[in-house]
Amino acid sequence: GRPAVALSRLIPLLDRPGLQEYEVNLLLPRMAYAHLELGHLEQAAAAAAQSTQRARAQHHHVALVDALRVRGMAMTRLQRWEEAHRTLEEALSLARRMGYPWAEGQILHEYGVMHARKGNPERARELLEEALAIFRRLGARPYIERTEHALRSDDESKRQLTGI
Repeated sequence: GRPAVALSRLIPLLDRPGLQEYEVNLLLPRMAYAHLELGHLEQAAAAAAQSTQRARAQHHHVALVDALRVRGMAMTRLQRWEEAHRTLEEALSLARRMGYPWAEGQILHEYGVMHARKGNPERARELLEEALAIFRRLGARPYIERTEHALRSDDESKRQLTGI
C-alpha cells in the first residue's frame, strides 16, 4: 500500500558490490511491483525483466514465478498484450508444475485482469473465478475480497455496455 516506502526499504537490501546474492532474487520482484504501483511502468518492466533473467540463471523457481507475474502485470499496463499473455502463461505453467497454489491464484487473478483490460470479459471471468476458488481453498481473505470485487466490476462493465 505504500510503494515509495517499500522501495526505500528494499534498495539498501540489494546486492553488495560485486556480488549476486541468491536471497536478493526474492526482493527484485517486490521492487518491480513497487515501481509498477508508483506508475513507473517502463522502470517496472525493466526491473521485472532483470529479475526474471536473474532468477532463471540461478534456478530460483519461486522468485521466477513472482518475477514473471509482475512482468506480466507491467506488460498488461503497457498494453503489450502478446507479451503479457506469454509471460503470464509461463508463470502459470511453472506455478502449477511446482504445486504452488498461492502463486497460481495470484497469476490467474492478473491473467483475468489482463483479459478484462483487453476487452475479453468472458475469459476474464473464467480466470478470476478460478483464482477465487483457489483463494477460498487457501482461506486468503484479502485476495478473496479483491477477486470478488474484480468480478463485480466486470459485471458492472457488462451492464453498462449492454444497457441492462
